[in-house]
Amino acid sequence: DAGVVAAAAACPDRLRIRAGTTKVALRRLAESKLPSAIVRRPKKGFGIPLAAWLKGPLADWCGALLSEDIIRSQGLVEPAVVSRLLHQHQSGQRNHAKILWNLCALSHFAAAVQR
Repeated sequence: DAGVVAAAAACPDRLRIRAGTTKVALRRLAESKLPSAIVRRPKKGFGIPLAAWLKGPLADWCGALLSEDIIRSQGLVEPAVVSRLLHQHQSGQRNHAKILWNLCALSHFAAAVQR
């Protein structure tokens, strides 16, 4: 949102960062609404069920991007290796979600560049 970006850009530096702590103004506001333990804790990431998605709702999408014909035509990675990783993941033998996700992104990018 352009308004939010403009407001953040207009915010004085002392409300953005102080002594290595970022989001000073936001943290001050949060301290009045949330327990200190939450406001002061370090950043915490969150996971997504990528392995399950690649076996379920994204299985067809992933399979199409990583088909042997597509991978071979792109010439970037070995099709047999990709097929093995995909088969092992889909059958539940191994969790290759992270590498498969990266291969899907690479294949999608390669397809876009080839157009």
